[in-house]
Amino acid sequence: MKALSIKKWSVLLLSYLAVTANSEFHPTIHASKESKVSHSIKYFDDSSNILILRNQKLYISYNDGESYTPVKETKDEVVAVTFFDDFFPNRAVAITHSSTQYYTADKGKTWKSFELTAGSGYEISSKIFVQFNSKNKDYALVDYYECPKKETFNDYCKHVYLYTEDGFKSKLKKLPVEANICKFVSSSKEIQVGTDKTILCSENKLNSFGHIVESSLFKSDDFFKTSNKIHTHYARSGAIIAIRVDQNFILVVVQNDKFSKFSKVSFLVSKDAEKFYIADLKVDFSYGIMNFLDSSPSSLFLSISEFSGSSFSTASVYSSDSQGLRYTKILDQVQNGAVKRVQTIDGAWLANVISLSESTGEESLLDIIVDGGSKRLIQSKFSFNDGLDWEILKVNNGDCDVSKGCSLHILTPNERDGEGKFVTGPTPGILLAVGSEGKALAKGLDNMKTYISRDGGASWDKVIDEPCQFAFGDQGNVIIAISYQAENQKTTDKLYYSLDQGKTWQTESLEYPVYPITLTTTTDGTSAKFVLSGLYDRTPDNQHDYDFEEALYSFDFSKAFNGKTCGDNDFEEIYARVTEDNQPICVYGHREKFRRRKQDAKCFVNKLFEDIKVYDDPCACTDRDFECARGFTLSDKGGACVPDTRIIRHICHAEGTKEITLPDKVLIDGDKCDMGNKKIKDFVTTTKFKCSEYLGHHEGDKGSPLPGSQDDIVSTLVELEGKLSSYSYMEISENSTYYKGENVIVRTTDNRAYISNNGGISFSKVPVAEKIYAFYVGYIPGQLVLITDTDIIYVSDDGGSTFRKTRVPSPPVEHIRAISFHKTDDKQFIWYSESKCEGSFLADCKYLAHITKNGGESFDELKDNVVQCDFVSPFLEKQEEGKDLIFCSTLDKETGKLALETSNNYFRDSTKPFDNIVGYAATGTFIVVATVSTTKKSSLQAKVTVDGYIFADADFPSDFHVDSEQAYTVLDSQSRAIFMHVTTNSEEGHEFGSILKSNSNGTSYVLSLEKVNRNRVGYVDYDRIEGIEGVIIANVVSGGTSEKNLKTMITHNDGGEWSYLTPPPVNSLGKKYPCNGQPLERCSLHLHGFTERPDYRDTYSSASATGLLIGVGSVGATLDSYDKSSTFLSNDGGITWKEIKHGVFMWEYGDRGTVLVLVDANETDTLLYSLDDGETWLEFKFAKDPIKIDDLATVPSDTSRKFIIFGHSNKDSSVTLSYSIDFSNIHKRQCQLDLDHPDLDDFEYWSPSHPNLPDNCLFGHESKFLRRAVGHSDCFIGGAPLSEGFKVTRNCSCTRRDFECDYNFYRDTDNTCKLVEGLSPSDRKNEICKKEGAFEYNEPTGYRKIPLSTCVGGKQFDSWDVKPCPGKESEFNKHYGKEVTGGKLFLVLFVPLFVFLFATWFVYDRGIRRNGGFKRFGQIRLDLDDDDFHPIENNQVDVVVNKIVRGGILVAAGTFATFKTVRAIDRMLLDKATSFIFRRTPGRRNYVQVPDIDEEDELFGDFRDDFEDEIDEEINQDIVTSNEEIAGLEANEPAAADVDERLFNIDELSDDEPAPQQ
Repeated sequence: MKALSIKKWSVLLLSYLAVTANSEFHPTIHASKESKVSHSIKYFDDSSNILILRNQKLYISYNDGESYTPVKETKDEVVAVTFFDDFFPNRAVAITHSSTQYYTADKGKTWKSFELTAGSGYEISSKIFVQFNSKNKDYALVDYYECPKKETFNDYCKHVYLYTEDGFKSKLKKLPVEANICKFVSSSKEIQVGTDKTILCSENKLNSFGHIVESSLFKSDDFFKTSNKIHTHYARSGAIIAIRVDQNFILVVVQNDKFSKFSKVSFLVSKDAEKFYIADLKVDFSYGIMNFLDSSPSSLFLSISEFSGSSFSTASVYSSDSQGLRYTKILDQVQNGAVKRVQTIDGAWLANVISLSESTGEESLLDIIVDGGSKRLIQSKFSFNDGLDWEILKVNNGDCDVSKGCSLHILTPNERDGEGKFVTGPTPGILLAVGSEGKALAKGLDNMKTYISRDGGASWDKVIDEPCQFAFGDQGNVIIAISYQAENQKTTDKLYYSLDQGKTWQTESLEYPVYPITLTTTTDGTSAKFVLSGLYDRTPDNQHDYDFEEALYSFDFSKAFNGKTCGDNDFEEIYARVTEDNQPICVYGHREKFRRRKQDAKCFVNKLFEDIKVYDDPCACTDRDFECARGFTLSDKGGACVPDTRIIRHICHAEGTKEITLPDKVLIDGDKCDMGNKKIKDFVTTTKFKCSEYLGHHEGDKGSPLPGSQDDIVSTLVELEGKLSSYSYMEISENSTYYKGENVIVRTTDNRAYISNNGGISFSKVPVAEKIYAFYVGYIPGQLVLITDTDIIYVSDDGGSTFRKTRVPSPPVEHIRAISFHKTDDKQFIWYSESKCEGSFLADCKYLAHITKNGGESFDELKDNVVQCDFVSPFLEKQEEGKDLIFCSTLDKETGKLALETSNNYFRDSTKPFDNIVGYAATGTFIVVATVSTTKKSSLQAKVTVDGYIFADADFPSDFHVDSEQAYTVLDSQSRAIFMHVTTNSEEGHEFGSILKSNSNGTSYVLSLEKVNRNRVGYVDYDRIEGIEGVIIANVVSGGTSEKNLKTMITHNDGGEWSYLTPPPVNSLGKKYPCNGQPLERCSLHLHGFTERPDYRDTYSSASATGLLIGVGSVGATLDSYDKSSTFLSNDGGITWKEIKHGVFMWEYGDRGTVLVLVDANETDTLLYSLDDGETWLEFKFAKDPIKIDDLATVPSDTSRKFIIFGHSNKDSSVTLSYSIDFSNIHKRQCQLDLDHPDLDDFEYWSPSHPNLPDNCLFGHESKFLRRAVGHSDCFIGGAPLSEGFKVTRNCSCTRRDFECDYNFYRDTDNTCKLVEGLSPSDRKNEICKKEGAFEYNEPTGYRKIPLSTCVGGKQFDSWDVKPCPGKESEFNKHYGKEVTGGKLFLVLFVPLFVFLFATWFVYDRGIRRNGGFKRFGQIRLDLDDDDFHPIENNQVDVVVNKIVRGGILVAAGTFATFKTVRAIDRMLLDKATSFIFRRTPGRRNYVQVPDIDEEDELFGDFRDDFEDEIDEEINQDIVTSNEEIAGLEANEPAAADVDERLFNIDELSDDEPAPQQ
């Protein structure tokens, strides 16, 4: 008994001594300084060895950072990066900048080298990557790009994969495959499929343009000595951009549109590396904003960012089923990046979510920078069941009451492990986090503290009053922390540590105060030793320099508690997940529990490099352990699994059977539940499906099946408060740094604004307190400004994803434009404000223009008394380098006149080109200014400039007078000519005018079309058809009745000739129109034009849907009213039309015309769509009940496959109904584009044509556009670069159709161009010769070349008689080769003469002289045989010379005989023959008789190009032969009375000059 007491007291004494010793314990600290800061600090797993990369040199520590030594093997190398083997911790690889690389297989003790060299003529041109194998430590892959030497990265670069089978000991071998991506299947510890050699590789087949023709997936089990192709049309159609192995899932990420880096991606999932299935994730996302989170063997987790590239983004988190195929959103509005799995607890997650509240009051600068001026409330939540349920974080003290909305909100729960990864810590439920208490996370680090949780994140206690970095040791029994927000944001010299799981804390002083960078310990967190790297400020009193060194610390806590190891009594068992009443929670069929040291135990676990053990306790199986099987989906109401018709259809198609049997549920893969007495059939039922009910298809063009089904079309309803006021898309830009989505902004009548970043699938209300007065979309993609009713505006450069709040000089002025954007600089814009008003009208106010050059952060006054200002430099053809030219129209209050003022230095000084203007407009590369003439009273004149400084007169036809009271509208200048509408009748209700067209420099105008309709406010029925050169549709006013009757006309040659639209033969019901068979003047197609559209953006055509046109109209003599109209379509640029459906429909083009959508313009619940260029139309019910349609919309480029239908209910018009109609899933593949083999892809060439031309020559050339081929309706176009396939196959010879009437000429009824009576042709000599460099001109012919025409040769109707400018005769003669110089005289005269004389002498000497001379030849008779002449022939030269002599004799004799014969012919016969052939009087000129002109070939005074042939055909007509007849012809009308003889400028030619080639 006595012995027992002694033992008891001994134990108590030892315990007391341990406590006393611990209270005096101080960790061992080693400190050092380095001049350079470490780039990375990493532990070798399960060791004390630390590898540091500093200043591109390697250093290693073998004692947990107490000391470091250089790695001697690499001391002479420049080291770029290190790779640690996650599966075999002894190994690491160091990549250098040389060809020699290094590896260690003993945790850094020794290093050996291996070589990486590029092929001959190539060099390594990218980063080098290493991937390891989880099953075999000797296998590894190394990859990099090698490019031709001294070249940048291009299509000739190769992606090289090398492999090793012996752990880098021997030379690496090249993987014999042209791979884009390769991945070991054994890239995860959990995966058990394939062999250790199994590799998946993707290969992209490229054409000569660098486009991906086909993307293929291959599998090999022998390093590609042999391989198998894995067939999946999803990968083949798109582009494989990643292969990933995560837990036991294999994922292949496919970019659906291989030509667009911002396109939606899909991913294929496999668990056996054999069969890959498409994941059913119905979310638009690109790979750049999709994050793979830490997953489990039973589920994949994804974070998909809602906004991309902004400083403050949100995301949605999705979890998959156990096959990785079906996804469920488990959390929305997650702060981007702020979601983390708790490291050691299955199903436990921490996340920060964002709730938005309207901005009220003043925000701090931090609020504006981080939150964009709105109140973004960050609130933290946790889940213990993989996201099925989320709870707030409870604080254990009594001050923060959950019932009152108080909880903990954390900034980050992460520590940095030994490998440099951020994790929650390898502890049994012990977590640390930085955060704050309240309703949301506090703003500013100075308001945040450090908290600890011992129950996996459910409840928390505050432990340190500063935000700290932290690290765990000995399974959480040692915790150290160091503040990163010290007082006054200076360095800190205080280290916090706890030895009782955060219950109590002590501090230690540091020798060198630091800004902490890296605080870490061993990867498994089992050591009691730590390493700290921080910045040591050598000049702490100077806060503005960067004079730092690195301070390195090692901390050793292993001697605490005298190094005592815990016994069994020092541990407790805890469940990882418990309810509030401490009951364990089952996840995936099991409960998890840990064996953890008791908090107050005075000992260490001391199980170095031994991971924490988790003990599983199975739960009884319930319905929650099962999930819907493939072919079924969870019902909208939850719980039950219902058939998924789309998946069933795919299964039927794949299996090719008449009937399939499918289970509705399956046990979750990896679930560990205990079935007990139950069986699978207690939870699962099977169902039989007849495939015939799911495989029905509809037919498209040429009888081919159309893609997909209506199950693939997704309709999503969003209700917006208020009635629709305005909306706008902010389209994607390939060059945008931030904005990469199809964002939509909507403003309602109650002054609210809503933003969608996914094409209208969902909308978020813009959280501002002010009323949204208006919004303005800038030129640069993503540029958006919200105007409020105060002096606050909200500026966005990412399409409204985020806003920056700023102030303007004054609130906006009602009824005038608030802002003018810069076309190329998103930081500059002009703001208009009101300075003072002297009355109650707008005219009584003075307006100021202010400019910002920093995106609205500050403003400077630009100009006062302004009406309008614009940055015009980006619009001009000639721009002044480095200067922004600004035009302002300013108002003189005294005279009431507008003046134009310009400046290129922000109006520090300015010029005033015009004192009295009506306004100005930019079009193409021109600026047109409408001025009031000072010489002609009340006359409106146009001035044109291409550089902003020099203004040229825009000469209207001389008989065309424009009063200052008249209006003109600049229509466009896309065809290098300005089209302008000038009002000629302004009577209300009967407004119309004339369209004038300019020459290529915008200065000379001719009449193109008269009586073109306009409305009261100046809009004109004029539509240029996008994507096709020179096609324009316009409505003209017909007749003189009280009503305005309209007729539609079209031009196919840029206004050269206009004709009526050819009507379709039958209507949509197959019946003929009443006017069929009548001339086009009384029976043509007429379309409602620009002036009648509710939305001016709804054009007939789309630039991306070449040749397709849709319009609403009628067939008859004139246009019928809207309510009697039908909807028509043309697919050949307006030449032929067909009626789609009777009635008025709104229309939109999607995916460049592969998706056409119509919706009834009145009330409906159904839309029409076509997938085969309008050949077949199908109905889709998008709403449960009919709604009143407000508009149908899509992106302006018409390249998206998503549409929005805006409408409202008849019962409640105060709510806007927005239906997103998504066709993205209806096509299962992208159209193949192979410009190297165009006959083998999905596209065909199409050429626009003129309806009256036999060939496809338009504007002097034949062009070919790529369009999706007929019969290929199962694919979408996407971002395919069709423009690269555009080609001009040939430039045609010039014909009449390449010319239009010249200035002061008009098109007569016979379609010839005639001079306006009383006017003179333009002074071409003065007009052209005054130009710099001009040396020639031609007299007006009545015609001028159409600016678009590129014709060459042929008939030049505008320049028959070219003449030199005065004083430029020498340049003219030189250009045409008429200049006589000494060199030319020598070449032309003396050289040929010398050659002739030498040849003559040679022939005489060899062929005549030595054969007897001329005397001998005089004896030769032509009738003698050749045998009588035997010249000397010693060689082949003599033979040739003698033949020349013989030939010369014959020619001379023949010529002499002919001359004698001609002299014998009667002179009269010769004169008659001459007159008969040339129709001219002998010795004198005559007039050419012009043949009749065929109306079908006329164009602005057209006549047939083969008129010479016609002259020959009519050679039997009477011939004028006498001078008297000629005189009579001159005195009376010419023979061709209807043709202006100026067309044929012959009478100025002499007899000796050649006739012009027409």
